[in-house]
Amino acid sequence: MELVEEISKLYIKWGSTFNIRPDFAWSQMCIETDFLNPNNIKTKNNNFSGLTYLKKGNDNGREYHF
Repeated sequence: MELVEEISKLYIKWGSTFNIRPDFAWSQMCIETDFLNPNNIKTKNNNFSGLTYLKKGNDNGREYHF
């Protein structure tokens, strides 16, 4: 449970930094990792949500969007 609390704080911190709703990122992480199932998380993974960006995207004219 301690790990979940630590990760959730990071989602809040970085979500606000990059203007991403932490609850959406957290939900996506749950989908990508099957709710942090250790069998689905590899040691090389560092992007649990699978979030990325598209440069020069078309999301309302933003240069970057998620």
